[in-house]
Amino acid sequence: MNFTIKSDLFTNLAVALVSGLTYIVLGILIYLIYKKQKEKPKKLKVLIVCLIGLFMFSINISFKESLIKIPILPLGVWILYFILSSKGNQEKWNRYRPFAWFGFFANFIFLLSSLFTPIVNEWIYPEHNITTYISNHNASIVISHPSAKPATLNKEKLYSQFASMKEEPIYSDVWYDESFKNTDNNVERFPYVLTGTTPKKGSGIKSIIYVERDGNGLLITCQSKQYYFRSEKSFLDFNTEGKQND
Repeated sequence: MNFTIKSDLFTNLAVALVSGLTYIVLGILIYLIYKKQKEKPKKLKVLIVCLIGLFMFSINISFKESLIKIPILPLGVWILYFILSSKGNQEKWNRYRPFAWFGFFANFIFLLSSLFTPIVNEWIYPEHNITTYISNHNASIVISHPSAKPATLNKEKLYSQFASMKEEPIYSDVWYDESFKNTDNNVERFPYVLTGTTPKKGSGIKSIIYVERDGNGLLITCQSKQYYFRSEKSFLDFNTEGKQND
């Protein structure tokens, strides 16, 4: 049994836009239904009936890394029927029945919004564009592995190559073997961490960005995915002073 109310409106701009439009559509539809009623029920009771009508039995499936609920059985409508038509009060059920069924069918509108949100999100925050994950110019690097050479991040070189950076395949098994199975040459492929960066505002993205040891690659690790970008020129300036500068 599920009761569908969106609670993450402002974690992501795409979610906020689609959710806002969804609630506007729902508000217009419920107003039109209310306007058609000859005998106008109390507005507060209409709202309560619509909310109870949202109760449903659903099946959950995964779509673009999101869990969506497909309505199957109108549990809320059944509950309202037994409550409102009890003791032979069929007239009360008839008065509120359109709003009860509206509550159930509102779940399908929420379903459509769930399917549409990833499309809007990809349009605003393309996942294969590096500027989605790095939107400011305050980056610096820190060493995260002892095999790293002392280096300085060249911000101008980094930011100037964003437009030409290409996403390339990730060879996790090969990289793991390079770093951990060859004990005689324990060299980490991504020994630096890029800090001071922020993703595009409103994206809700949380990530850790690793810098490749040659200074040409960035490995962006998000909650459920990784992205690997390569530049034509190294954006690290290696030094031999024995320490790292930001």
